[in-house]
Amino acid sequence: MQKGILKDVNEIIDKKLRVWSIGKTSPHYRHRKACDQLHRFPLPNFSADDLLTEVYAQIETNWEKRLRNKSPSPENWRFEPHEYIAEQNKSLEIQLQRAIIKSERNMPLDARKWANHVPTASGLWDHRCDKHRAIDLVHLCQGQNRYDIIEFIELKVDTDGGHPVYAAIEVLLYGILYIFSRRHLEVLEYKPTEQPLLQAKVVHLVVLAPCEYYDGYQFEWLEREITNGLRRFIQESEGYKIDFKFHEFPKDFSIGESIRDGAFIKEALIEVAPVGWAV
Repeated sequence: MQKGILKDVNEIIDKKLRVWSIGKTSPHYRHRKACDQLHRFPLPNFSADDLLTEVYAQIETNWEKRLRNKSPSPENWRFEPHEYIAEQNKSLEIQLQRAIIKSERNMPLDARKWANHVPTASGLWDHRCDKHRAIDLVHLCQGQNRYDIIEFIELKVDTDGGHPVYAAIEVLLYGILYIFSRRHLEVLEYKPTEQPLLQAKVVHLVVLAPCEYYDGYQFEWLEREITNGLRRFIQESEGYKIDFKFHEFPKDFSIGESIRDGAFIKEALIEVAPVGWAV
């Protein structure tokens, strides 16, 4: 049973995507058959507006039911690079995250553009739940101020990391938690100096993966629906915008070489581009 600040959210998503009958376990949208069913053509009568509204309302409901004597972790939404990786951790995704962070290790902290494993919801429900809800990579883009334009990146390195729909929902949920956090800044006691990411003017939600991760799929409609839904969900008075994109590494991208060579990974990140969907 799903616990924490996103309790009952998976059921809403399965219903909105109409995949509740696929597979025997929840979330049903995680099963590859759900991706096969949803790709290429827009889901009839699908409304990202309704999805966002209902998921956000569920988070608000969960927040009201939380253990009220608990406060969110001050680590949420901090921009902090983490280089350490346990020797027993063989995950290529984690190793690639660390390689990106290590490529900037000789730069001063206030000049670095990348952070990894950024918590989003630790302590929102209780002291045990939601510690794993962390953004893989956060990238500071060029802007007038350091945190004006940021990317929240859900990183995938191969098809073992699920499929495009599941990855899209993962990063979208971080986006919704971001909206919730900004709307409750004072109650959550977040501070500009400690949670500077909550001051952004533009937030890009990104799924970043090798070209092969998207083979056989077309999801322009999902990109468009999510972005348009986010634009309508965030009121102009809130002072920022969020959009969503699928991005891919260059075709000659090599995970192994990236992990070994900081220069290679930097070059690959410069060449990251929107997915060119095959017809």
